[in-house]
Amino acid sequence: MGVCLMLATPAPATVYTVSTGGAAGWTNLQTTITGAASNDEIRIQGGLTLTGTGSELAVTKVLNIGGGWDASFAVQNPTLYGATVLNGNGASRVLSVTARGALSYLEVTGGNGVGTISTGSGGGVYLDGTAAGSRLVNLDVRTNSAVSRGGGIYAAGPVALFNCKVYGNTASSAGGGITLFAASGQNTLVFNSLVYGNTAGNTLWAGNGWFGGGGSF
Repeated sequence: MGVCLMLATPAPATVYTVSTGGAAGWTNLQTTITGAASNDEIRIQGGLTLTGTGSELAVTKVLNIGGGWDASFAVQNPTLYGATVLNGNGASRVLSVTARGALSYLEVTGGNGVGTISTGSGGGVYLDGTAAGSRLVNLDVRTNSAVSRGGGIYAAGPVALFNCKVYGNTASSAGGGITLFAASGQNTLVFNSLVYGNTAGNTLWAGNGWFGGGGSF
C-alpha cells in the first residue's frame, strides 16, 4: 500500500498598501511594517512624500518594501507615477533595518543619525548584521547626515546595491556616502550605482564617498 505524504506549502505573502503622505503616511507605514509578517510585501503609492515624526522607520522582519506604485498598486514605475519620498525631516534616521529584505524605488532623504555607532550611523538607511544579504534597488539616498559613519547608508554586513544613487550626504566620522562592513570571504555587490558629492569629517583615514572593511566588492 502506498503512502501519501502531504507537504505543507508556505502561506502566500500578503501585499499591504500605503496611499497617504505626510506625517500620517509615515505613521501608517510604520504601523503596516509592524503588522506585516515575514516575507510580506508593502507597496507605497508614487507621488507621495512621507514625513518623519521624530522616530525612525524600524524594519524588524524580512519584508519587500517598494515605492513608485500607481494608484491601483498594479504597476511599479516612479517615472510614470512619481517618486515615493521618505523624508526624515531632520528629526531622526529614516530607516533602520534589522532583517534581510528588499527596499526598492524609494527616495531617502532628510535623515539624521545621532548618538553612538548603532544610533548615529546610517542617517538614511542603517542595516545591522542581521540584515546581511538585503537588496537595495533603485534607491535615491540624498541629503542625509550621521554623527558617526555612513551619512547615507551604513551596512554591518554584505548587501547588494542595484541602480542606486547616493549623493549629498555627510558623516562626521567616516564614509560620507556609504559605510560597508563584511566578514572575510563575504562579498558586497554594487551594480550600476553612483556615489558622489558626499562629505566625511575625518578624511585622514575615511573616504568622503566610501568607507569599509572586511570582505570584498
